[in-house]
Amino acid sequence: MNKLKVVAIILILVIAVIAAGQYYLAVSTHSMVNAVETAQAAYHRNGDSPDTQKKMRQFFSLWQKNSRILPMMIDHREIDIVNTSVAKLPAYLENNETSEFDAECDILKMQLAHLWYVEKINWENIL
Repeated sequence: MNKLKVVAIILILVIAVIAAGQYYLAVSTHSMVNAVETAQAAYHRNGDSPDTQKKMRQFFSLWQKNSRILPMMIDHREIDIVNTSVAKLPAYLENNETSEFDAECDILKMQLAHLWYVEKINWENIL
């Protein structure tokens, strides 16, 4: 009977860790997508203004914080792809390349959303 209790407790802990990881991934990717959208909207309103720079720094800070934890849950290749997009954004801002900045922001939003979707527990990812 004691072995059964230990197994049950371990199973509950594993499920709790998986659920916490899924929650963290969903919340963090959603907040990063929102940060990119906010920076993109600021750029459309004001161009490369201090407000836009501030919004971009907020996103970069959020990405740096999350990019330390995400490799524990996500394939490193997925993170490398996002890092490439993140690295391009400052140059597009500096050179006032509006269409490239918009395109890279849209790509980055899709990549961030994909990070969550690829690790989401559903039948498509299990089968």
